[in-house]
Amino acid sequence: QVGGTYAQVLGPFILKLEAGHRMFELPASNMTVVGPVADRDHTQVALGVEWGMSHANGWDSTWILEGQNYFGVSQSMRAALGVFQRDALLGYRLALNDINSSEWFAGVIGDLERSEEFMGFVSYRQRLSDLWNVSTGMRLVHAPQTEPIPSGLQALDRSDQIRLTITGF
Repeated sequence: QVGGTYAQVLGPFILKLEAGHRMFELPASNMTVVGPVADRDHTQVALGVEWGMSHANGWDSTWILEGQNYFGVSQSMRAALGVFQRDALLGYRLALNDINSSEWFAGVIGDLERSEEFMGFVSYRQRLSDLWNVSTGMRLVHAPQTEPIPSGLQALDRSDQIRLTITGF
């Protein structure tokens, strides 16, 4: 596996490119293989842009737009390689820049091939003291299974969650 990341700052924008290529070796010819072994060599590319802004009250906002795709494999193989195989993220982060490092983050991830599949989330975190931190959030996933074996976001359908984490240092 080989890959890389590039980021370019252009004023209030950060452009991001991440790519990785995976090469698989087929089993040796003297091995017994049941059924065909698919060629899984592929390239995964993610493109994104972040737009940051500061507010008069000292808060900072960041809008995030990212998308990713797998290249070099069929649609069925692509869906089997990962949950987010051809998806886009739209997110918003609000840092209050206060003494407690309070921060909100919310976003939605949608499948670009299957429009009925999406994941929405919101989270909040802050320091309680020099020794304690609290984080809470929730995630909702809507990705009804339309295939015999779930793939992509379908593997997470109805895995909604609410969480509360308290960390001591």
